[in-house]
Amino acid sequence: MKVYVLDASAVIRYLTEGVGEEKVASLIRRSGNGETRLVVSVINWGEALYSLAKIAGLAKATSDLKTLEHFSYCCRALKGSLNQAFASSAVSSGSSSAMA
Repeated sequence: MKVYVLDASAVIRYLTEGVGEEKVASLIRRSGNGETRLVVSVINWGEALYSLAKIAGLAKATSDLKTLEHFSYCCRALKGSLNQAFASSAVSSGSSSAMA
């Protein structure tokens, strides 16, 4: 089985329907069919959280990433890592300076 490593930009483009979103969506579908496996490092997960929070706010970014996390076929390697993403991105609900 082929393994693909998604970086933060791939996650962001998928969630914001940016350029290349179709390719990431295809990989997610293929992963769901068992054709491939997708992984994302905690650092990239945190970078995606930080970047999305700057664009759309922390609540929306968290919600979007939780949606991906629920696709167990997409994010097997990330189970339970959203808290680690918060730590790696230095984002907290009480710290607006982290996003300046």
